[in-house]
Amino acid sequence: MKETKTKNLKYYAYYFLILFLFSCSKCKQPFEPNPNLRLLLREEGYNLGNPVWTKSGWIYYTKQRGYQIGDWYGSVWRIKEDGTQNELVIDGVFRSIDVSLSETLLIAVGQKTKKVYVFNINTQTLDSLHISSVYWTKFGEIDSVIYYSKKENNETGGIYRYNLLSYVSYLLKENVSFYWFDIYKDSLICYYDTYQKKYYIYDILKDTSEELLHGGYFNPSNPDMILFEDKVKKLLDDIVIFYTDLNKLEFLNAYPYEKCEISIYNWDKKGMRVVFNASPYHRGDPSWWGPFELWILEKF
Repeated sequence: MKETKTKNLKYYAYYFLILFLFSCSKCKQPFEPNPNLRLLLREEGYNLGNPVWTKSGWIYYTKQRGYQIGDWYGSVWRIKEDGTQNELVIDGVFRSIDVSLSETLLIAVGQKTKKVYVFNINTQTLDSLHISSVYWTKFGEIDSVIYYSKKENNETGGIYRYNLLSYVSYLLKENVSFYWFDIYKDSLICYYDTYQKKYYIYDILKDTSEELLHGGYFNPSNPDMILFEDKVKKLLDDIVIFYTDLNKLEFLNAYPYEKCEISIYNWDKKGMRVVFNASPYHRGDPSWWGPFELWILEKF
């Protein structure tokens, strides 16, 4: 009788041990971010956005006080990619910034004026161009050529090329409604048509458009790699590469937090790393939106 009782106790002990191990396997594992992620900059009370990575290792960005929902705008700052030498470049309220390949000029769109401003980084001089109702702007391959999108009174707009030496604008693509675009080596433009609710690649030389499944930012070394942000589950965003030639997606596991909103992102000039802004809070959780930090994905 005693032997049977001992066997029963052993049986129950094994049973509860197995039940405990099984329940532990179902326990929620602690979140561990991608080890290739590195926090570049966080400032409490500010949203950091619009990062632009230059060849010499500067990352330009906008700095906005408060956590307002809407366009990314603010004064223009820059920080070294190793996190040092964080400094003010232009005080004001700007959005859509870009830096020329020579790193001598910076262009920015005024948040309220909707004009394009050209800032000479060497001479510290700021000039405005005589074009208005601009939303987005990018440099071409040479300092004297920029591209911009223009839309007036919520009507359809267009994408233009502008020569900073001759002050002449040339309409490239009309009758589209959009808010951003990207350009690859003065030949390809990726944009989102908000009326059609579709992404397109526009070939400037051929004057043809091709519909895309996903749109975003061209890899500087390979136009078939397009960077964009997508939601992987509720309250969690990730950065994705769309390989247009293979029709394939690669999720980069770039979220630094278990709940995370990612909004603005960009490549380094070699197309090997990604800089982006992220917040540990998602829109509506809590009701405010921020702070948005700057992060770097060192490799993927």
